[in-house]
Amino acid sequence: MPPSGPSDPTSWVLTSADQGEGPSSVQNPGGNGAGDGAGPSNQPAFVRNLSLESSIRNRVACLERDHSPFLFEEQRGKYWNLFVSNTGEASSQEEYNVILATENTYLEICERRHECYTIFEELLAAHPSLAEKACYSPQETFIDFFTEKRDELEGVVGLSLNQRDRLEFAFLGHVKEDLQERGANSIYIKLLLGSE
Repeated sequence: MPPSGPSDPTSWVLTSADQGEGPSSVQNPGGNGAGDGAGPSNQPAFVRNLSLESSIRNRVACLERDHSPFLFEEQRGKYWNLFVSNTGEASSQEEYNVILATENTYLEICERRHECYTIFEELLAAHPSLAEKACYSPQETFIDFFTEKRDELEGVVGLSLNQRDRLEFAFLGHVKEDLQERGANSIYIKLLLGSE
């Protein structure tokens, strides 16, 4: 039985829960670009959400510590500096909120992919025979699977970036649940490694 989810573009269906919006709480003045000093009272261009920024920093550190293959390679060790630079260049509160929401969603997807990958590696360690039928590295096969699923989503006409992200996150949740509940008998283990 083939896995349900993004392998069939018609199965990418959004629910109201999949259409979350970006962060709206803000806590601290920020901005260091041309937007600084805008307005009659020289107010900063935006107010920083320090709570979410701190969360992002800690989550990036965890992914880097675990050598996650899902952070962009060129950003490993430099991600936080790039984040500070990108948010600091925001010219308005709206632009800052969009950048922050985009980074947060990107990390949510990275984290969910990494959770699935960790479970997958644990299953390989517990059942070494699972890797015997793989055409190439089981780890690379698993990583490529997620890349292909995202590419498939990108090809679905009419979806916004937010919708693609929410659908991918929901799909990854299904993969994680199936790996946890079925272990070596997961439909994704069978699909990727050809185990019976």
